[in-house]
Amino acid sequence: MQLFKKATATTTPIPAKTPPFVFPDSLSEFSKEDLALIYSTFPIKKLRQGEVIAKPGERRNQIFLVVEGSLILSLSLDGLETRIPFFKDEFLQFSSSLGKQIETLTLIAAENTRVLEMSQVSFRSLPEKIQLAIQNNLQSQFVKIIDHLSTQNLLFARKNHQFRSYLAALDANASAITASALIQNTIKKIPKLPTYAYDLIGKLHDENIKTEEVVNSIQNDPSLASIVLKRVNSAYYGLQEKVTDVYRAVLLLGFRNIYELILTEAVSSVMPKEEEFSDIQKHSLLISAISYEIAMVSKQVRPPTITTIGLLHEVGKIVTSLLKRKHANIHELLSGLDDAKMGASLLESWNLPEGIFKVIEEHRKPEFTPPEAVNQEYKFEIGTIYLAHICHDILMGADISSAIYLPEYMAALELPETNPQEFCKRVIIPALLKNPKRLPAVIRNMLTARLLPAHSSSADTKETW
Repeated sequence: MQLFKKATATTTPIPAKTPPFVFPDSLSEFSKEDLALIYSTFPIKKLRQGEVIAKPGERRNQIFLVVEGSLILSLSLDGLETRIPFFKDEFLQFSSSLGKQIETLTLIAAENTRVLEMSQVSFRSLPEKIQLAIQNNLQSQFVKIIDHLSTQNLLFARKNHQFRSYLAALDANASAITASALIQNTIKKIPKLPTYAYDLIGKLHDENIKTEEVVNSIQNDPSLASIVLKRVNSAYYGLQEKVTDVYRAVLLLGFRNIYELILTEAVSSVMPKEEEFSDIQKHSLLISAISYEIAMVSKQVRPPTITTIGLLHEVGKIVTSLLKRKHANIHELLSGLDDAKMGASLLESWNLPEGIFKVIEEHRKPEFTPPEAVNQEYKFEIGTIYLAHICHDILMGADISSAIYLPEYMAALELPETNPQEFCKRVIIPALLKNPKRLPAVIRNMLTARLLPAHSSSADTKETW
């Protein structure tokens, strides 16, 4: 008798393997089988917040899928950084197909994140329909990047417009202050330049006059000839031989330097004899010399005009300093004066040509303004003075990284070099050192000490110069 009935074997159904994640509608173009294949084929990497996945310059040719958390694509474009977020279930391709901008891209984990990585080789091993679905997804993400950049550019354009408007308001305010009775009364009390300076400036701005005629007028004016010979034979130039006539002075120093000498003497005669003003004069002499060399290469501006502008461009600092001394009780209120406008107002009151004081009024604008936003009638002169200051800073070892509009000004001047360091090295320095004895001793010594340190202490060099 069978006491027990033989148990019948029963089979418990095994559930089908499912992906370890719940997939939202954002990946609806993939079937569950497709997703299962993707997740089982490619590795998933865990990232800590702030961890860098891809650095600038890397050619990884990889596709990423954010499984959990989020990534930040940091893109530097034209010196501006933009950050584009990628969230869970979004694809991102980091490859050479992104073009030149790949050099400025960085991919970072915005939080603790898990990403699935696909190499290009393993991606091609997927079924064609899955490859197509991923490529369609990547295309939509590429559009996202473009849209983000377009939005950023629009925001930047708006901010730039607001900044320009703000600068214009500051400029208008500075003009109003300069035109005030307090400022204008002070300017009117500053002595005018000697008559010989007006005559000389007028002649040099006459495009039809010849240099020989100007030299003859200097030679035939006893007081002017005396000024030239006295300064030429002084320690100002430190020449080894005595010069007895203007023609010999012009031969030794060049007409531009004789002109600089006369105009500098004229300005010095109406300004205080103090170290502060002497430093301004030294700076102006070097800017004038550099501007002249730029003009000779560019052919966009007249050398006599830019020489004059270089010599006078900082005269506003002297006016501002005088005002602060005279009105010490309102020193703080005067601290916001615009030196360039002050100088332009003084030169206008001296009845100098508009082409001089208009340029000086705007000579600092290129620091934050492109060529098309300055006075178009004098944009070449303004650009030349700006570039001269950049070259001056390079010679002095100063930082020029903030010169964001410089390439545009150099292009407008049609210069042989577009890199300021190279332009200074190949053009300006050789020109200044070609005949250093023509430069005032203080400028010559400063340049040779910086540019030719091995020669500046040489006895032979001292005798020659």
